Amino acid sequence: MDDSKIEYSLKKLDELYTEHVGQDDKDFELSMYCKLAALELCGWFEETHDELVRKCFFKNLPEENAKNCEKLYISPIYGLSYDRHFRPLLVNLIGAIKVYKLEEEIPELEGMRTILKELQEYRNCLAHNQYFEYKEKHPVNKQKKIDAPSVILGHFRKCKPVIKRIEDYIHSMEFS
Repeated sequence: MDDSKIEYSLKKLDELYTEHVGQDDKDFELSMYCKLAALELCGWFEETHDELVRKCFFKNLPEENAKNCEKLYISPIYGLSYDRHFRPLLVNLIGAIKVYKLEEEIPELEGMRTILKELQEYRNCLAHNQYFEYKEKHPVNKQKKIDAPSVILGHFRKCKPVIKRIEDYIHSMEFS
């Protein structure tokens, strides 16, 4: 799992946000930093989930079978929630019984499940709303909810060790 790029991006967006917060003429920039941080993290989760499963298919199956599994199981998944997206990938990879055992062995997964569900909903909201149609002086303040990059960075830091444990769990399995 490569997390250096996403961590750098989130830290940089948080620095930019912090640098401009409180400046009257920077609402547009602040909103863009918030939106970009969320979208970047969501993309990282999707890529990480897919890559974890893809690597295991290609490590343990003949190439043609791995390509077929990639096409059948990974390609149709668009999203990052645990229950609707990541868990079905895991079930297709290691089976339902082993996923239940994985979930029992990693109780922190429940917290990640909640974060991913919230991020999925938040991302959908961000993707379908334009934030700059306001005529007020501070449009960011009129939005229902927009998370600062520091909040998004916090989500990453909570989920990163859980994903690492899932990755380690899968890598410890015998597939022969």
